[in-house]
Amino acid sequence: MSRLEIEAVIRKEWQDIIEGKGGHCPICNRWGKVNPINMRGVMVKAMHWLNTKPYGEWVDVPNTAPRFVTRSYAFATLKHWNMVEQNHPPPLTKEEREEGETRETRTAGLWRLTQVGRDFIHGRSTAPKVVFVYNDHKVGESDDRVTARDCANEKFNYDAMMDASFNGDYSALDYS
Repeated sequence: MSRLEIEAVIRKEWQDIIEGKGGHCPICNRWGKVNPINMRGVMVKAMHWLNTKPYGEWVDVPNTAPRFVTRSYAFATLKHWNMVEQNHPPPLTKEEREEGETRETRTAGLWRLTQVGRDFIHGRSTAPKVVFVYNDHKVGESDDRVTARDCANEKFNYDAMMDASFNGDYSALDYS
């Protein structure tokens, strides 16, 4: 077998592992799994809160958001639906790197609602019910679509998720 053929076999095996129950990489021993993340009611509430801020302004979420927003990590997950965006500092230019400059990263907590998010919470669009995330990157989405209203009455069982025996089944967190 050539090196490319061996790499193809390893990639296929790793893909099967992370799309299943997950496992440790045989090379770096890092845990990997494709995680399903459901659109939740708390996410809609967080977007609604952000929508009360002036359109287009960056909002310092960690320091100004209500407790239910900061505890839910809604902003970190909503980025996978393109509902919110985070203000990242621009990368250093080649000249700045050569001069040894560094960049202030104070903008990490600044977020704003995108037009996609605004349309969703106002009922003008739908969103995938579930996105599939690997290594903090969206790798797929469900065919099932939801509206903000569909999510508004869900209850989220935070304690079940934080339980040491949680198995990754996000659908079991509902209080239905």
